[in-house]
Amino acid sequence: MRRSLISLLIVGLLSIISPTSLAAPKANGACSKVGAKTKIAGLEYKCQKIKGKLLWKKQTTQSSASASSAPQSETPKSTPAPVVKIRPNGPQTFAGQIELDKTYKILNEVSQELYSRSLKVAKSQSMVLSDEPNNRLVISTQKVVDRTVEMMRAIKPDFPDNKVYLFREIAWLEANLKPVCPNLFSNQIQFGWANAGCGNLWSGSLTKYESPGFTYDAYWSAEKLLAFSGSHESVHLIQVLSDADGAFKIPAWYREGSANVGAGLVMASMPQYGNGDYGWADDISRNSWAKPRCGAPFEQWKLKNDAAGHEAMKNCEYDLGRRLVEYIVAKEKTFDNVYKVNQEVRAGMGFDEAFLKHHGITRVDFLNEVERWLEKLEWDKAVTY
Repeated sequence: MRRSLISLLIVGLLSIISPTSLAAPKANGACSKVGAKTKIAGLEYKCQKIKGKLLWKKQTTQSSASASSAPQSETPKSTPAPVVKIRPNGPQTFAGQIELDKTYKILNEVSQELYSRSLKVAKSQSMVLSDEPNNRLVISTQKVVDRTVEMMRAIKPDFPDNKVYLFREIAWLEANLKPVCPNLFSNQIQFGWANAGCGNLWSGSLTKYESPGFTYDAYWSAEKLLAFSGSHESVHLIQVLSDADGAFKIPAWYREGSANVGAGLVMASMPQYGNGDYGWADDISRNSWAKPRCGAPFEQWKLKNDAAGHEAMKNCEYDLGRRLVEYIVAKEKTFDNVYKVNQEVRAGMGFDEAFLKHHGITRVDFLNEVERWLEKLEWDKAVTY
């Protein structure tokens, strides 16, 4: 009876003692069965036959060994994919926009370089005159004109200060502009929007930009459109268009395309507009460059140097022309050569000769080359405005 009670007490005592309180087998201590395992306090032991004796051996797992010996490394961070932004007047496919972004990266650099050079030139003293001098469009245009003049002076140091006429009433424009530049006054009446001429003058209609006949979307506004257009007109003044018949000496696509590229470079340098992003031009300049609309004019440009524009070219000279000049400027990494071509023509050289001299390729070979690039931009899918 007493022996049974003692046995029960021993069993009960063992049942309430935690396993971790038991003594672990002594390493190299004797064991009785090969392969037997025991785990005490997180340590695992295995009975192994060593030199004819059965001994306990502490086990080390491969995973714990490799974990303790391998150097710790951070989890690799995935590189975010570049953001592809489809713009109102850019390529409408990701593949096309990715291709164009390569060009725009270079144009951003050209813009920055041209702006840096402009910091060393004489400051613009240009004037913006208006029958509504306190109109916000007049105030914002002054800043655009000054920046454009200074960046063009980085190319042509003696580029003159501009004088701009922003008008509401035709009577005011007639009284102020017509005596100074009757040709520009006539062009303004005929073509509307904004026009340049007479060396350092351009004019623009406040009413047309405020009430253009279409609805501005979130990407653009009267101020943004006039900023781009105003810079475009100031760039025209560095071309041969400052001559009375200068517009007829340069093909429409090169004349208007280079004015748009110049404006895009200026806008990219201004924080309130492009702010380092040349692609901003595709938000604002909305003339079509799509193949369905502009393919036929493009083929005509291969055949001859046609100075005609506007409806004769379906307005394709503006933004298809911009694409062509963007390709040139990105390839050469400078806008200066565009100015040089204009000045050669102004001095009497033929356009094709000047183009070959400063771009190093014939006009026809260039158009064939740039057409292959347009295919990469998928211009057949661009918006037909």
